[in-house]
Amino acid sequence: MELGADQFIELGDVVELNASVNVPEEMIDTIIWTPNDSADCLNCLNKVVHPLLTTTYSIAVKTRDGCVGRNQLTVFVNSQPKVFAPNAFSPNGDGNNDFFILFAGSEAVEIKALRVFDRQGNIVFETNQAKFNDLESGWDGTFRGRKMRSAVFVYFAEIVSMNGQAHVVKGDVVLLQ
Repeated sequence: MELGADQFIELGDVVELNASVNVPEEMIDTIIWTPNDSADCLNCLNKVVHPLLTTTYSIAVKTRDGCVGRNQLTVFVNSQPKVFAPNAFSPNGDGNNDFFILFAGSEAVEIKALRVFDRQGNIVFETNQAKFNDLESGWDGTFRGRKMRSAVFVYFAEIVSMNGQAHVVKGDVVLLQ
């Protein structure tokens, strides 16, 4: 029996596992997948999986005459969600890049915390339980109601991916007035 090579996917991807056997399918009595996380594939050689974490899948095939074949493969999941943070923004009210916000796809579900610091290490912006791709969750370039001067700021974000894991995203952003 052959299950194929280990596979590498991104968080949120779907992969099909295909087992090949050297006996006619009508000779197969039982097929057992481990883990069995799908009710739509109880006795099948092909299985579609959507792992949120790196997972090793095993298959055992028993023929009607009692022969058993086993194999396994690991699906490695890159669980670091893709997050984009612009390297500059200009909060001048023109409707373009007026806020510093984080962008992400569906593999990232929440910004647990976003903090922006000035050169002296003072927090000039902070938000918790924010959403990606959302202007209301972003920084408008002000501190205590006053516009900040053009400068480079450092940001630090704690984010949560769809598998529940926490990740850190950090970098710098230029505020242009």
